[in-house]
Amino acid sequence: MPTFAFTARNGAGQVVQGSRAANDVSALRRLLADEGVLLVRSREAKKAGAVGSLRPLPVRELIVFTFHMQNVLDAGVPILSGLTDLREETRHPALRAVIADVIDRLNGGETFAQALAHHPTIFDQHYVSMVDAGEQSGRLPYVMERLVQLLEWREELRRSIRDMTTYPIVVLVALVGLVALVLGFVFPRFMEVFQRIDFELPWPTRVLIGASDFMQSWWWAVGLGVIAAWIGLTLLRRVDSVRLRLDTALLRAPIVGPVVSMVNFGQVAKALASFLDAGIALPRALELISRMVGNRRAGRSVDEARTSILAGETLTEGFRAAGLFPPLVLRMVRMGEQSGRLVEALGKVGAIYDREVPVRTKRLLDALSPILTGVMGGILLFVILSVLLPLYRMYQEIGTHY
Repeated sequence: MPTFAFTARNGAGQVVQGSRAANDVSALRRLLADEGVLLVRSREAKKAGAVGSLRPLPVRELIVFTFHMQNVLDAGVPILSGLTDLREETRHPALRAVIADVIDRLNGGETFAQALAHHPTIFDQHYVSMVDAGEQSGRLPYVMERLVQLLEWREELRRSIRDMTTYPIVVLVALVGLVALVLGFVFPRFMEVFQRIDFELPWPTRVLIGASDFMQSWWWAVGLGVIAAWIGLTLLRRVDSVRLRLDTALLRAPIVGPVVSMVNFGQVAKALASFLDAGIALPRALELISRMVGNRRAGRSVDEARTSILAGETLTEGFRAAGLFPPLVLRMVRMGEQSGRLVEALGKVGAIYDREVPVRTKRLLDALSPILTGVMGGILLFVILSVLLPLYRMYQEIGTHY
């Protein structure tokens, strides 16, 4: 999606400049009209020529950049001086090249937001929009501080999700490896003995022999099937309709669903508080958040709420009509709208979910651990019985004859 630098006028006749991603000029005009701004002129931003701008920057580097700019602006140092110092100090080559390009564009007359918008793989729409709002409102130092908080929160959230999924994945891989080892290498050593037995083998042994024969003969087909299934699922997740159904099912899942809901709608509340506090109009803030949320169904709910607001409804009514927002969010938003302290209410929702998500995650893992351990123990028990039962029967037969 191209990025346009534009000049427009608001309802008071004031000149507004900024940058916005849109499919074309008509789409840009509609986006601005939704915010009560009339487009005067626009031009498509040129592609950035800076080295490394095609690759996303590590989140920690982006946080360091934002934190540095916050300190620079808080100290009253000009942006150009702060960027020049950071360019000399940073060790990341891609970031150094991007900063050099931003400096050149600032010297060429562009705003800070316009200069950042040329690097969309590093500074996404949410980042650029907040910087743009901060420049227009004269609150750029505060906006950079909120950006640092938002980026750190998102990084912590990613880390929590990674930690939550690491244990089940490790156990699952170990389980698959154990089964492959038993069927491919361990059990075949006993098969030579079992094949010489003249009595009927117990059913666990027969099942394992069949599985072992199949794996030895068709291991390559199983491997190809697993790879094909993985690729197929990955491609299917890129289909909007399939991804939407999967994400909807995930939100409504009996055990995992409440945690997933807290993670996604906590992100919505936190981001909306930051955007509104930065001076971004509510419809535009919801539009940005609908693209930022990882769960497609949650993002669709935010977009539906935006449509309701443009039709004249309140934020509470829009969230309620979307149908998926938790009662806590609806309650706090309603109180915030009634008291005129919506940003504070949304911030409290984010803080509550920040405390609740780790607790729920720990409970989930505590419940999952014995289940996975039981499954692994059950498989081991089945394998042991498959080996011991025929051996025990064989010793009985030997004792009978001798």
